[in-house]
Amino acid sequence: MAGVVSDRYAGRLRAWLERHKTYPREARRKRLEGVVYLYFRASRDGRVVSHEIRKSSGFVLLDRETEALLQRAQPLPAFTSGMTAAYIDIVVPIDYSLRRR
Repeated sequence: MAGVVSDRYAGRLRAWLERHKTYPREARRKRLEGVVYLYFRASRDGRVVSHEIRKSSGFVLLDRETEALLQRAQPLPAFTSGMTAAYIDIVVPIDYSLRRR
């Protein structure tokens, strides 16, 4: 059974992923924007054992970058105290916007 993700860990994980995200040059040039909903299962040691795009941005360039981002970001941050499960399942939105909101 997957572990519960604490709010603290979820925030840390989102920030970690954001630091490893790049906006593909071609996507910027074409002014492509979108949100990719990425599911993954991660083990306590920060390895991603499986992943899939749950909802596409509608653009292959952004979807591919999201999968590359996940590879670059490994190992993921360590679980926080209180997260005792062997793994977590999580869905995170990866936002590609040309303008900051």
